[in-house]
Amino acid sequence: MMLAVQILSGLFGLAAAVLWLIASLTKTPERIPPGPLKGSLFDVFDEIHVSLAKQSRYNALAAACAAIAALLQSLLILL
Repeated sequence: MMLAVQILSGLFGLAAAVLWLIASLTKTPERIPPGPLKGSLFDVFDEIHVSLAKQSRYNALAAACAAIAALLQSLLILL
């Protein structure tokens, strides 16, 4: 039982680290070059919104995994 909780805690901690790494490596939009835009301003804002949404999703999943890992560690202390 305790070994299973330790393994699960480690896996959730590892998953959190990987998800935070993926979030930090999520492609962000390039700087807007001077001069006329290719496309519309809406396209630029949409690209920024999609990038931030992906980062937020990965960060939320990573935080959930870290919380589960912490909960399992607390359970190990109590056992």
